[in-house]
Amino acid sequence: MTKQLGQSLCLIMTLLLLSACSSRPSTVITPTSGDAQVQQLLASAQRAAPEQAARLKLEAAQLLTDDQLIDEAISILETIDKRRLPARLGLDVASLQAKLALQSNQPEQALSYLNFLQLPPQLTTEQIIELNQLRADAFSALQDYISAASELIAASQMTTDQNIRQTLHTQIWSELTSASIAQLNSAAEDRSNNYHEQGWFERAIAVAGISDTGEQQENLFDWQLLWDQHPAAELPPQDLDAEIATGLSPIQLPTTGVQRTALFLPMTGDLANIASIITEGYVTAMQAAGSSHSELVLLNSTDIRTPEQLFHAARIQGASFIVGPLERDFVNQLAHYPEHPITVLALNPALEGNNPPLQLDLSSDHEALALAQKAMQLGYRNA
Repeated sequence: MTKQLGQSLCLIMTLLLLSACSSRPSTVITPTSGDAQVQQLLASAQRAAPEQAARLKLEAAQLLTDDQLIDEAISILETIDKRRLPARLGLDVASLQAKLALQSNQPEQALSYLNFLQLPPQLTTEQIIELNQLRADAFSALQDYISAASELIAASQMTTDQNIRQTLHTQIWSELTSASIAQLNSAAEDRSNNYHEQGWFERAIAVAGISDTGEQQENLFDWQLLWDQHPAAELPPQDLDAEIATGLSPIQLPTTGVQRTALFLPMTGDLANIASIITEGYVTAMQAAGSSHSELVLLNSTDIRTPEQLFHAARIQGASFIVGPLERDFVNQLAHYPEHPITVLALNPALEGNNPPLQLDLSSDHEALALAQKAMQLGYRNA
């Protein structure tokens, strides 16, 4: 009994000395372990150079963690200045600190341990990816799934290793499918998103709240039309929807002699009723013309935001002529676009730009028959 008490007192005094010598003030939690190996490691750390001292303290903290002495382990790690350590050692210390904080249900504290400014500045790419994954775990514990996904998206951009990217893509998808529809919509509306983030958010929105496999496939197909160069399209996450995402049937292109026209109109929103009238009138005009060499496809302008996306979607659909958009802002975008690879007949005049598309000022009370007649006058007899 006397020997055990002496060991405990020795360990307490060693921790107090380490805390006093640390460049970072911390609250020392009295350890309850009398483990001789921990005492020896801490005593050696007191006499060692800073880097070796950090290694010894980390080893002692790991032993205490194995004994479920979490507070004591945290107290030891708090005495280490990670910024002055080699990258691998500094990240190992931060990783254990974050792990212990999460075990103690303190994800905010875990994030503070994983702050880039508190770590060695010379982290390698692989170590930064590891750090992003650790930070994602902490954000996920806070139920901030969007921030967790953003950490993983950033990590996925830093590697070309297909196995690592596949793992990260699956982790990204797991976080995004845990987010609410409100969280996803809010994330997608953030104008600071980069290309990779926006694509992931819109992919998640495409299937959010949908349980029907057929509807999921249709929505993911629409997403892939717009984002076919996105990493998630090239390497879909391995999840229940992976078969849907990768097994999309290719669009059957029109046969020779058949002209396919794309109606580029808003299917939802304030202009949806007008778009419906235009679509019905256009179909009526096609039927009245009696041509068997015309086909019509619909492109939702609510989902397509740039001329690049429009021309890409139309080309994928095999369209040689585009009717729309109806929204004036998009017409102005087209007028600024230097080259139109597919002829466009816009349904509103452009107010700016040097390269406007063909234009037809079509108000809501016009019959869409006039639209088809105008298209045929322009030389598109099969429209």
